[in-house]
Amino acid sequence: MNEWQRFGDPSKFAIEFGFVPDPHAGQASRPGPAASWGGFRLWLRDRNLCAHQAQGKPRTEVTWYLLPLFRWLAENWDPLFHEHRLPEVIKKAESARHAYRLGLRATLGDPDFRVERRAEIWQRWWQRHALRSCRDGGLFPDVFIRRMLDFVEISWGNQALPGAPSGFYFTAPFDTVYLEVDQVVEPLYQALEAATRSLSRAGGTETAEIAALHRAVKRIPETGPDERERWYLYGEPDPQTGIGPIRFRYPTVLETLREKVRALAASTHHPLCLRQLSPAAAMFGSATPAIGQADAELLARTLLSAFTRDPEPTAHDPLVRNQPLTGMRADYEEGYDLALDLLDAIGLPGEQAQSIDTDHLLRDLEIAVSTVEMEDSALRGAALAGPDLRPTILVNIRHPKNQQASGRRFTIAHELCHVLHDRDYARRVSLVSGPWAPPGVERRANAFAAMLLMPPELVNRLVADLPSSDLASVDAIRGLARRMGTGFLATLKHLTNIGKLDDGERERVEAEAWRRMDFDA
Repeated sequence: MNEWQRFGDPSKFAIEFGFVPDPHAGQASRPGPAASWGGFRLWLRDRNLCAHQAQGKPRTEVTWYLLPLFRWLAENWDPLFHEHRLPEVIKKAESARHAYRLGLRATLGDPDFRVERRAEIWQRWWQRHALRSCRDGGLFPDVFIRRMLDFVEISWGNQALPGAPSGFYFTAPFDTVYLEVDQVVEPLYQALEAATRSLSRAGGTETAEIAALHRAVKRIPETGPDERERWYLYGEPDPQTGIGPIRFRYPTVLETLREKVRALAASTHHPLCLRQLSPAAAMFGSATPAIGQADAELLARTLLSAFTRDPEPTAHDPLVRNQPLTGMRADYEEGYDLALDLLDAIGLPGEQAQSIDTDHLLRDLEIAVSTVEMEDSALRGAALAGPDLRPTILVNIRHPKNQQASGRRFTIAHELCHVLHDRDYARRVSLVSGPWAPPGVERRANAFAAMLLMPPELVNRLVADLPSSDLASVDAIRGLARRMGTGFLATLKHLTNIGKLDDGERERVEAEAWRRMDFDA
C-alpha cells in the first residue's frame, strides 16, 4: 500500500487512508472505483473503529474500493453535519444508530402503506447518516454521524453484516461520542481534498465518477449558511418544494428576528459548516417540526424580550458549567452528579427543610420564570440564558404535567439544568423541552431535576420520620411525594434509582397505584 495519509488527531478524531493497485485489475469494478482500491482507518478518542478480526487474525484497516466512501461523505456533507432531526420521535433512543434500529424495527412486517412510507423515510435517513450505506459490497464499520446542537454525535456498534465471512467482526465496543464540529469537519475535508487529488492522478483520464467527487468536494465550502440552517431546522427537504414543513408554519419568524436583532438569528458560519447555531436556530430546531404559527411567534417574542445589549452579572453565573454529553457515562449519572454539585455549592437542602423551594431558589439565582400557554401541549418548557440573553425559564401550562404543582416544580428544575449546564460555545442556551429535543440532554435534565428535588439527605430524613419502615407501599410513597412536592411516579422511580427500593418492589407499588388510580403522577 502506498504511503498512508492521516488527517486529524487520533485522540479526538482522525481518518487515515492509502491507495494501492486494484488486485482485481479492474475486472470487479468500473474504472473510477477501480482506481480507488485501498484501505482506511477511522479514529475516535484513540479507538480504531475499523479494527476487526478476519480469518482468525486482527486487522487494523478496512480494505475496499474507497471512491464510494469519499463520494458519500462529500455528497451528504450538509445533512451529516447539520441534520439532527430523526424521521420520527424515538423516546428511548440513546444515539442515532440506536434510533435507526428502533425506528426500523417498528416498521417490520406491517403491510400498511403508511408504515411502509415510514420505512422509506427511515431508509433515506440511513443513506444520509450511516457509513455502511456507501459500502457497495465492502465490509465497513457500523458507524452513524449526525449533528447534535453544537456538536457532532458519532455512534457505532457491531451489527453483523450480511455476506460477511465466518469469524469476521469489528472489535471496537459499541459507544457514542460527542465532538466539537471543527474537530470532525476539518480533517474530513482535508482527506476529501487529498483523496480527490490522488484519484485524479491515479486515474489518468478522469472518469465521470471521479469528476463527480471533485464537484461535490468543491461545492462544500461554497454552500451558504441558509441551506445548512434549513437542514438543522427542517431535516429532509420536501421533494417538490425543496424546503421543510416548518417554513410553512412561520414563514417570517426567523426573518423578523434577523431584522430586529441579528445576533438572535445569525448562526456562526465556518466555510465547512455552521460552527455555532444562533439562539433562534437552536430553539426552533428543538421544537416540534409542525409547530404552529402562534407558538413560533411566542418563542420569538420570548427571545426578543430576553435579549440584552448590556448584560449584568447574575447570582447564578459562578454556577454555570457547560457540560456536553460525553457518551462515556450514562446520562442519568451525569444529571445526578450535576445536581449534587449544585446542592453542595448552595448549601441545600438544609437541616430543617421538608422540600426544595424551587421558586425561592430561582429568585436567589436571578433566573426569571414565566408561565405561558402554548398550543402544543407536548412542549413542556424552555430555557434561555447567555451573555446577551437574560436567564429565563418558560413553563407551558398546557403540558399535562405542568397542571400539577409537582410537575411544574419538576419542569423548573429540569430547565435549570439546561440554563446551568447546556451552554454552547458562546455560553448560550436556547432550548425547548419536548419530544424533539435531544434525548440524551433531556434524560440528563430529568435526572438532574429528580436529584435536585429529592436529594439523599432529604429523602433519608423524611424516610426516618415515616410511621412504618416499609417504603414499598402506595401510602408511603404518596406521603413522601407530598412532603417533597414531587409526583408519585417520579418519586417511586427516583427511590428505586438511589437504592431505596428494588425493581420488584417498584413494580408492585406501581401496579397497586394504577389499580387504585388515586395518585398524582
